Amino acid sequence: MIHIKKFSMRDKIKALAVFLLLMIPIITGTAVFLQKGRGIISTDIGYLLPHLTQNGESSAYFTEKLSRELLFVFRADGETEVSGSVMKQTLQEFTAELNAFDFVRVRNFADMEKTGSLLFAHRYALGADDYLTGGRPDPEKLREEVLSVLYSPFGGATEKEIRNDPFFTMRHYLGRQTAGRYSLDPSGFAFITDGGNRRNYVISASLSASDLSSSQKSGLFDFCRKLKRNLQSRKIDFLYTGAFFFAEEAASSSENDISKISIGSGIMLVILLLFFFRSVKPLVSAVAVLSLAMFSAFGTVITVFGSMHVITIAIGASLAGISFDYILHVLVRRAHQPGESPAEIRKKLGLPLTLSLITSVLAYGVTSFTGLNVLRELGVFASVVLTGTFLLSCYCLSLSRLHRISASSSSLNVLAICRRGLVKIPRSVSAAAALLTVTAACCLMFVSGADDDVASLRQNRTELAEMDMEINRTVNGDDGSLWFILDGDSLENAMESCEDFLLTLASDERMALEAPCLKVPSERAQRSSIENYRTLYPALKEVYAEQGFILDDGEVSPVGATTFKVTDMPLFSDFMTGEKSVLVRANSHNAGLIQKIRSFRGFSSLDRRKDWSEAFGVYRQELNRMLLIALVLIFAAGALVLRTEIVTSAVLPLTAGLGAGIIADYCITGSFNLFTTVALFVVTGLGADYCVFIRNMKEDSSDNTLATLSLAWISTEVSCGLLMLSDMPAVVNMGAVIFWGLAVIPVTALMLKKQQARTVKLSESA
Repeated sequence: MIHIKKFSMRDKIKALAVFLLLMIPIITGTAVFLQKGRGIISTDIGYLLPHLTQNGESSAYFTEKLSRELLFVFRADGETEVSGSVMKQTLQEFTAELNAFDFVRVRNFADMEKTGSLLFAHRYALGADDYLTGGRPDPEKLREEVLSVLYSPFGGATEKEIRNDPFFTMRHYLGRQTAGRYSLDPSGFAFITDGGNRRNYVISASLSASDLSSSQKSGLFDFCRKLKRNLQSRKIDFLYTGAFFFAEEAASSSENDISKISIGSGIMLVILLLFFFRSVKPLVSAVAVLSLAMFSAFGTVITVFGSMHVITIAIGASLAGISFDYILHVLVRRAHQPGESPAEIRKKLGLPLTLSLITSVLAYGVTSFTGLNVLRELGVFASVVLTGTFLLSCYCLSLSRLHRISASSSSLNVLAICRRGLVKIPRSVSAAAALLTVTAACCLMFVSGADDDVASLRQNRTELAEMDMEINRTVNGDDGSLWFILDGDSLENAMESCEDFLLTLASDERMALEAPCLKVPSERAQRSSIENYRTLYPALKEVYAEQGFILDDGEVSPVGATTFKVTDMPLFSDFMTGEKSVLVRANSHNAGLIQKIRSFRGFSSLDRRKDWSEAFGVYRQELNRMLLIALVLIFAAGALVLRTEIVTSAVLPLTAGLGAGIIADYCITGSFNLFTTVALFVVTGLGADYCVFIRNMKEDSSDNTLATLSLAWISTEVSCGLLMLSDMPAVVNMGAVIFWGLAVIPVTALMLKKQQARTVKLSESA
């Protein structure tokens, strides 16, 4: 009969102290939640990127402005013709529904009217006529231009245009603009005609604020997705793009990841515990411990960082399987030895579980050195979850009372089954296979190299990405754009620099550029233009007088013309201009233009992809060096105790697992990156745990040890394997490395230990 000891008051006080300790971050996190609400969950893609020093305030300003821009395109689906009335009704319904979102500002026909009125009132400041080329008024060229318009066989000029704009400044201005590709529908909607003579109606809008609630974001995103599906019945193709949509797509993917990983891990834990223990009590205890540790970690992160990214939550959900190891070891020990006191359980399991905790926390904690906010969060989250689960298991869970484990639970002893199946393989063959795996992985990394492109943070072939490229081809004439900032001492100075830059460009390079100075001249250029028109006005009156037209000086004379500011333009001033800078968009395929921009003084790139990718590369190289140092230290420390046995007990199993993870990652994702290295740290930390347990396993209790390890191994593999189902390529990288790396390590360790087991049996029989 088993004597079950009573738990002492000291044990209970220690358990209460651990519970209260983990409640502190839950309380502080709750305070942050009450203050910020749902804002504590971040979905910003920029938060995943390295923190780099911005190019002054203008970079942050334009980045924020671009993040608010929305662009929509309506067109026939390419197979059918859509009547004008149907398209008009669709556009009107869309703008009305879009305006219903009080945080969206639609640039409509009223804006175009204001812009047209402003430009016409200051038409003599535009300097758009050919006879002002080079800033020198040419009366003879003026005569030729006016006569060619008056007697043109293709339309000529109306009496109204002659009386209001005898220089034809607006005609020439609109003809010179890149925006002249647009035409205006009688209903007031702008459109572009593509190569197939198909009208593409373009509607531009912007978000009035960037700090929108989750319901506002999801409402607009769902509205556009549903509209796209509904318009297919009208044979209308609806496209939309903007940083907002990409952020929402990433958030939606992350939420799906959280659901898949958390639900999958939960189902796995329930099945394993019920099958292994044949009781609900261990299941309830395990769920309570995991929940408290997870909530405590969540509270710690939002207390320290002020928020937590959904990607951190998605990856963090896989920690359920890893943390489950501590719970299992204590529960199995309690079930096998129900008479032991909590102190005796801690004494028996303390050393291996503490070593496991240290290696795991170090493996995840090293991610804090990457400089990536999301990985810093993950390092803190993992450290608290693992430490919390360890403390709760050792001090609270050890107080539980369980029945002995059923013998049928041995069917889950996968590692024992593997051990018996691999017993006939010579040790030399096992070592050779491990070395071959490591060699193949090293060769693969050397030949393939690393991919540090930040594009690995998102899916590249999604429907949204395809729509973005198509809209760029339609609206901008290309499928790739680069944004640059031109800084000055003031906005006027930046506009003047922009005009100076235009003088260095060829005609094809100008066509590949979009800039404020192409639409509106600086005040310096405006003053020069007005003076030139005043100089030419007598010659203009003479030309019209010869044709029998008498101009009214009061209405059309440039004598009283004035300048205006670029910020007065309703349609683009808030988007293309800053306090002391202007924003320029260039066709990324025009190498000559890009080279001139980079060499012109005052330009800086707003596209940080290259900078971010370089930062990824630096972080990856630093982590690679840290990984090598960590492995050397682990093997050196082990060699002091194990001597030459360290090779078969740790070196070969760990390196074989790392090699297997690298090979699997390349086979599944086709690349290596920063997240591959981060995952290798996790494999090293967790793999070292398995090596320690298997090395210290006694032959007379090997089945019990392997049963516990099998259950922990299965739970970890399922949780980490679920990462490979993520929609985020970087998360798939981590899942592939961890799953296959940890799949190989314990099996390799057992293969190299089996000879020792056979020797023990032979010595006993002798």
